[in-house]
Amino acid sequence: MATVSNSIITKDGTRGTFSWDPESLSVAAKFTDSLGAEYTQNLDDGNFFKSDGTWLGEENQLSVKQAFGQSANLELGDPDIRKTLDKYAEGLNVYGTNDDGGGSTESGKSKGKTIDFSKSAKDASVAAARKKYDDNLRYPLAELPDDVDFMRITMKKYIAGKFKSGRKNRASERAMETLGTVLLPIPPTLADSNTTNWGESSMNNLQMAGAAAATKVMNPASGGFKGFGEEISGGINNFIDMAKNDKGEVGQYAKTALMSQIAGLGNNTAQLLARSQGKVINPNLELLFTGPARRAFNYSFRLTARSEKETIRIKKIIRFFKQGMSAKQSAGSGLYLDTPNIFDVCFHAGRKAHPFLFKMKRTAITGFTVNYVPDGTYMTLPNKSMTAYEIQMSMQELDPIFDQDYTDLDGNNDSMIGY
Repeated sequence: MATVSNSIITKDGTRGTFSWDPESLSVAAKFTDSLGAEYTQNLDDGNFFKSDGTWLGEENQLSVKQAFGQSANLELGDPDIRKTLDKYAEGLNVYGTNDDGGGSTESGKSKGKTIDFSKSAKDASVAAARKKYDDNLRYPLAELPDDVDFMRITMKKYIAGKFKSGRKNRASERAMETLGTVLLPIPPTLADSNTTNWGESSMNNLQMAGAAAATKVMNPASGGFKGFGEEISGGINNFIDMAKNDKGEVGQYAKTALMSQIAGLGNNTAQLLARSQGKVINPNLELLFTGPARRAFNYSFRLTARSEKETIRIKKIIRFFKQGMSAKQSAGSGLYLDTPNIFDVCFHAGRKAHPFLFKMKRTAITGFTVNYVPDGTYMTLPNKSMTAYEIQMSMQELDPIFDQDYTDLDGNNDSMIGY
């Protein structure tokens, strides 16, 4: 039994230790004072009593239950377990003795009564966002050998960029507080797909000539915007003269273009050319780069518990991702929502980053799915944990990948696959 023991000094100065078992909440916690008197917690109301029924006393009860609550918060990050401990641990919900039930009453054996003040406290303001998670959540629970490969997912508190430019202010480069870590086996499906955005662009010869003329107008050496009106006016006159005088292809195109502007024809230049001459203007089609793209990943893990302690750990891991990816209510009037936490993902070969697997930029979890019956049949273990869980998560990187990101890893040594 993995018993947790804590030394405390109660409010009236009594020294002692209390002990409890995080793995078996059905076993009552105990408090032993410095004189050796042992008090056992009543699992119905959370108060501590000696074997003869003597109550620990109002101030001492409050001190011990507060210390118990703090210990439970440290040992058990799982909110479902904390709900079970609500009536036992002062540090989780605020309990106190009322005026007519606490302290030493007749025969000194009163159990006292408890009052739950937690509801009014929750109604007073929005609860603060969770600031810390376990640093060493892992599945399987066994210690990892130094040569084993695994996937590490670290939760970070999102920090906004605040309109600052430059590479150092990219989301993956900003300093963000670590909130917790999960170690998982390498997933069965492991792939990356790098993409960039390209799009078709067309510009016929006349449009190119117009663009060249516009570039000339914009050039300060040519007078800039000062002569813009004159250039445009001259260009229109030249186009009309071309339609009148040029007997070749350009003149024919100019005539057709002018015809397309006649109201009522209902045809554009390309349609008129195709209908009258069976030709179209060469669009000089080219594929042009339009911008970078961000990568998306989907991972699946099957979590099968082999001990009662591992069922608790699996539940914590599921909670870690579900709560971490959720939006947060901002304190105050509720006008705003805070950004969810984000995640760093790294594949390890022992203690070092895996040299033969890809690296990932900082990510957001955009979807998280839990299948509680992955084998198609509802089955539970003695503590009611599912026999297996299957989790699937969808991630998207916050930043696109650039050429320089590879150089930042190892120069140009090609010692890592990179992103």
